[in-house]
Amino acid sequence: MPLKNGELTATELRRLIKKHNELMSIKIPPKTNRDGLIKLITDNGYKINHSGQKLEPSVKMKRKPVVKLPPAPPKKTAEEKAEAKKKKQSKAEKQEEEAFESRKRKIEAIQKIRKKKTQPKKEDDKKNEEKKEDKKEEILLLGDKVKKQYILKRNERFAGNQKLKSLYKKTAHSILGISEKASPEEIREAYKPFLKFHPDKNKGDKKKTEKFTMATEAKNLMLRTIKEKKN
Repeated sequence: MPLKNGELTATELRRLIKKHNELMSIKIPPKTNRDGLIKLITDNGYKINHSGQKLEPSVKMKRKPVVKLPPAPPKKTAEEKAEAKKKKQSKAEKQEEEAFESRKRKIEAIQKIRKKKTQPKKEDDKKNEEKKEDKKEEILLLGDKVKKQYILKRNERFAGNQKLKSLYKKTAHSILGISEKASPEEIREAYKPFLKFHPDKNKGDKKKTEKFTMATEAKNLMLRTIKEKKN
């Protein structure tokens, strides 16, 4: 809608409301247009004095002060914009680091609780505990070609996957692009393409080094948590 001569723009209305918020509280919903700002002002018991560039209470009350339009803030220089962007990135990185440390502490706490639960209270209970642990493991039948049976250590695999998720947002088998119940042979085969990202071959490329590290951790976890079943 075109503005009439002397009417305040949406930017000026926002500045008025922000100045008003130093004394009172009017929350501006994100992406509110000019008509929405005007409705917001009137709903909060104010009217707009366009010529005087101020908000005035519809009914004069001490707790509803008159608010004059503050001057427009000075435009930032390129250096100030770069500095503000740098601070914003630094803050985001700090928050990400704090979130990672928080997830890490939670995982460690969960692992401690699990470890405590699996430790036998008495030496006589050791066999009973081992039997219970065996129930948490799964025998994998890998077909006629392999002719072998493997046991998957589910608890250890789960804990390892939680750690990988916190670091890379992926589980071991999704990193390698294979089934969760893949055999040791399939795990090693899936790992081979990642060897080209080895630090000695990638000429200092950090992204490739991270891929190699991620795949190596995934491979080691999967191999560590699978063992051949002895008949």
